[in-house]
Amino acid sequence: MGRALDGQPRWSAADVIARVQGQTRDGSIILLHDGGTSPDRIVEIVSAIVTDLRRRGFEFERLDRMIGQKND
Repeated sequence: MGRALDGQPRWSAADVIARVQGQTRDGSIILLHDGGTSPDRIVEIVSAIVTDLRRRGFEFERLDRMIGQKND
């Protein structure tokens, strides 16, 4: 998928959510930033994305498993 733009304050949480929802495809890797914004905003964005994508039939996997690396 393309950039989520979640680290840029000019983008609202709703904008980030819509952007990720619209760009996610099978095999997508979603990278979101965990700094530079409030914890409430992060929770809002991640919760909405996970809820929507699960509803649409997507499953989540750890990145190391997805790319075949062993986690020690």
